[in-house]
Amino acid sequence: MSPTLYFFVASLLSCALLGVAAETPIVGVPEIRDADTIVINATVIRLYGIDAPEGSQTCTRAGSPYLCGEVATEALRSLVETQADPTLRCDQRGLDRYNRVLSECFLGSINLNAWLVEQGHALAYRQYSDAYSEYEANAASAQRGMWAGEFVAPWDYRRTGQADATTSTEATTASSDSGDGCAIKGNINREGERIYHTPDSPWYDRTVITPSQGERWFCTEAEAQAAGWRRAGQP
Repeated sequence: MSPTLYFFVASLLSCALLGVAAETPIVGVPEIRDADTIVINATVIRLYGIDAPEGSQTCTRAGSPYLCGEVATEALRSLVETQADPTLRCDQRGLDRYNRVLSECFLGSINLNAWLVEQGHALAYRQYSDAYSEYEANAASAQRGMWAGEFVAPWDYRRTGQADATTSTEATTASSDSGDGCAIKGNINREGERIYHTPDSPWYDRTVITPSQGERWFCTEAEAQAAGWRRAGQP
């Protein structure tokens, strides 16, 4: 084999191996951050093609509010932790804008992305995939999870800061302006970057939260990061 041909073949093999490595499933026991964000072996994974309510998000059922984000998170955590083998296999689908690994994750034979949508704990994120639309239709028809009452789509909640489907604009604004007991400020700067400020931040006191512009309060840094905000002063 000529040197030129040798290096050509070697290059092709290297590219093939890199492609295989990039698609290698992530396997391990997860830490459940919220209903669509998990961590396996220090890798932050965003479940692909679905969107679950935020941790602080409120929905209503029979006229009564409840924390549907917490309910969804606990449903996923319970499903995983009650298995004899809680190991997940997550098939990679690239990275999102926050460098989280987009994945379709399996608990044995259970497709967690599909399960969350079919149980009404998440919605099909059609902006990125139609793969889970049928599962969403099943959940809506059976009135499972959020579909048993009223709710705001998670992407609208993040955009508007609206707390639930029945709360008035005035009540929502008052709650968001006060932080409702949460101290971390989620600000959106002129470049559209989502940055959160903790009370020890030098910009904390001068930062004003405007819910109508998509800004919001967070109770924990983990909640802010899971929602796509980054800490002030970090790239």
